Parts: sequence; C-alpha cells; structure tokens
Amino acid sequence: MGTTFAESMKETLGLAVAKIGYKFTSSLISKDSYCVFVKRYNEKIGLYIKCTDNRAKGGDVVVALWIAPVEFPDDRLEVLSLGFKIVVYSEYEISDEIVQSIGNKIIELSGSISSLAAAVEKDMASPFIAKGRQKYYYYSRRMYDLLCSEEELSQSLEELKSSARKCVDAKLSLNKLVAQCTAVIIKWGDTYFSDSMLQIENEEKGRLLAGVLYAEMLI
Repeated sequence: MGTTFAESMKETLGLAVAKIGYKFTSSLISKDSYCVFVKRYNEKIGLYIKCTDNRAKGGDVVVALWIAPVEFPDDRLEVLSLGFKIVVYSEYEISDEIVQSIGNKIIELSGSISSLAAAVEKDMASPFIAKGRQKYYYYSRRMYDLLCSEEELSQSLEELKSSARKCVDAKLSLNKLVAQCTAVIIKWGDTYFSDSMLQIENEEKGRLLAGVLYAEMLI
C-alpha cells in the first residue's frame, strides 16, 4: 500500500481501471489526498475518475466519474457546468475490498457512457447552463483549434506540445509553458482574435492556452 491516499488509490483502483484504459495523472494536479485517473473518450470528451479524501476535514472519501470536455482535471470541471458527474462512492470508511468494488462498478458504467457523451457534446455546442467560466474555456479551445488548423502555426504547435508533454511527464509547473504560449500569442498580434478576446491580457490568454495544451497532452 502507498504511504498516501493518492499512492494507495494508484496501487488499488488504478490497477483495476487500467484494464479499461485509465491512467494516473501527474503530481502537478494530484495531491496526497486527491488524485485523478484520466481517459480520452473521443476528440472532444474526456473521462475522469476523481478521488478525494476529505476525512482530515471530517468529510468522506469521494470517488466520482466525470464525462466532460477535455479540460484540466481539477476543480475547473466542477465550475464549468458542462458534462456529467456520477458519484460512485461517498463514505468515511475505505478498504481494499471497497476499492475493488468501486473499480468493478466503474468498469460496468463504462458500457453506458455513449449516450452521456453524446449529451455532453450537445451541451458543449449549446450549453444548458450558461456560465461566465465557459467563456474562457471556449476562448482556450479556439486558440488551440487555431494552432491545429493554421499551417503557418504548425511549428509553434509542435514546440508547445513538446513543452506541454514535458510538463506532464516530468511533473513540471506550467510557468514555462505559460510564458511560451504568451510569446506565441504576442507574435500572432490582433489578427486571430475577436474583439472580446482582445480585451484579455496576453499573459491571461497564454495561461488559458497553456491549460488546454496541458489537458490535451495529459489525456
């Protein structure tokens, strides 16, 4: 067993859900009392198993399955209001036997993802619940899609992807990636941005782009 909650979940639940393609995330977003397993469902949708140990604060151990847009798998999923959250387990007590049962339940749920994923894509196209946070999510996606679609930006895309992969693999902070994204955005000038996006500072646009690059390389 691992010495922390995250390590223990990696060694128990992680082994179970690895059979259906989930992988443990890096420590950049996984704390001792929190961890996430991720899997890409399709180009737009990610599957996330979020495990949180709230017992130090008098709460429960919570394991939830998210079917949601490809996003940085932290609290941003909670506030985005796009996608579905299924609470698989929420109790104070936890054991290897319980974790095995959680894994089996998630594996069973995997056979019922398709209709929910289709609903998430519909939600993304025309949100049922419109919130301010979504605006910034769509800004980040537009910048990423621009990088992917413009041939003249292909070199910048590969360089940023390489940096994002290093952040994921080497468990580095996003600071260098944010700086690189900001530099690329400054080179773009105003050509690629709508009036609403032009109101956002370049560094903030760089932070948004770095987040979506990290999420794409992670999952």
